[in-house]
Amino acid sequence: MFKRRAVGLVIALLLCLVLSSNAQNKRVIRVANAFVSGNIMSLTMEKFKEILEERSGKWFEIQTNLNIPNTEEKANEVCSKGEVEMQSTGGYPLQVFAPQYSFFNAPYVMKDFEHFTRVWNGPLGQKAMEEVEKNGNMIWLGNVYRGLRQMTSNKPIYTVDDVAGLKLRLPAVETWVTVWKAMGANPVTVPLNELYNSLKDGRAEASEGDIPQIHIYKLYEVH
Repeated sequence: MFKRRAVGLVIALLLCLVLSSNAQNKRVIRVANAFVSGNIMSLTMEKFKEILEERSGKWFEIQTNLNIPNTEEKANEVCSKGEVEMQSTGGYPLQVFAPQYSFFNAPYVMKDFEHFTRVWNGPLGQKAMEEVEKNGNMIWLGNVYRGLRQMTSNKPIYTVDDVAGLKLRLPAVETWVTVWKAMGANPVTVPLNELYNSLKDGRAEASEGDIPQIHIYKLYEVH
């Protein structure tokens, strides 16, 4: 069963402060992508690669197929350490490097993307980006909107009461876990690449995410 929920997801593109170069002085940007092929963030990075390489006359080379686990935690770690130059991820950098501003990534705080953008482009968003740069060694390049979040479940979910005790798969994002616990759910933190199996083997009974996530991970097979 699917039900729309009034929460937008913002994904971050972050650039580490140092770029690498090869013998021909070509600038190489290695991108840690926390999402599988076909995800809107992967498609965004493919477009970024296409535009930057074309407009720079191939002076830039974007490498995306790296031997790095597709998790937000790992992408954030290797980018912060300078092992890659860029990451395509969720709100994890806020949680780690600017926790006082992680409300930007919390469910039910922002009404919609317009509301988010207005606040993000103001003093609070500026402070959040400064904290990520200072503490995480990364420059926040921009946000990608993936649309409203949806829920998948084996039972209909219409009200808050319907999530009471529900084993809901969530990423290991503290603000998300706190909000859903407050509504009575029983969050199960599972990396995105284990989402399908967590529903299949019963560790989780439900999930939430954008429509492309539901489609790419074929969640309709296990609900």
